Amino acid sequence: MNKQTVLSLVALVGLSAAAFEERAMAARIAPASTGRARVSEQGWCFDFNYDTGAVDSFCNADFIVPLTTDNSGTKSLNFTSRATSAGAQCRAVANNRFATSVSASPWRSVSVSDTYTIDTTGEVVVPSMGVFFAHCVTNVGASLARVYYSP
Repeated sequence: MNKQTVLSLVALVGLSAAAFEERAMAARIAPASTGRARVSEQGWCFDFNYDTGAVDSFCNADFIVPLTTDNSGTKSLNFTSRATSAGAQCRAVANNRFATSVSASPWRSVSVSDTYTIDTTGEVVVPSMGVFFAHCVTNVGASLARVYYSP
């Protein structure tokens, strides 16, 4: 009796893990609220909405959102954002763990819009055991909702 229960639980966990892995491989999503001001003294420039995951900017400042990577390779990212005036922009940045091999995409302007739009950056090379993040330069009225990429 106990053996059947244990085997059933193991099978259920295995199926759940496979389903989770399949969904997780579809895209890696990070709410903007998991990011931070690149310069800590500019932290007051941002309003974090943890219910929606969005971050609103009150000044011109740099904001970064770290992304989790499972493997190295060439990657681009999508960012959902909006701005009330031109000037805000984002890019993808990758680096090795020693910060000696920076790869950054060209800047991509944040769309001036009342609603959130999705924009895609250029590709960067993420090294093995490297870091991958979105780097945005915001202006007053810019809002970043989420950042994601396909593994």
